[in-house]
Amino acid sequence: MRFSLLWRGGPALFIVLGGIFVLISLVLVVFFVSNVSQVQRYQAGNCTITAKQLLQVEQHKTHTSNGHTSMTTTIVYVPEFQFRSQDADGRR
Repeated sequence: MRFSLLWRGGPALFIVLGGIFVLISLVLVVFFVSNVSQVQRYQAGNCTITAKQLLQVEQHKTHTSNGHTSMTTTIVYVPEFQFRSQDADGRR
């Protein structure tokens, strides 16, 4: 006896593919629901900025075109913060 998923009309193929689709959908729903519930459990804390400054950083890039090499220097400004955080339990 031979078993084939594709017999006249092929409804077994649709049943198998539909089952796979439903299974994947259920896995995705469980995954996203667990992530959302995890986010809801977070408690707010406090953050105090103790120091701040704006750093000036030079970035060097080398470009090669038609056998010629050139270098460009770009100045980028980067904020730097120092902070103290305290969670909902009072730990720092």
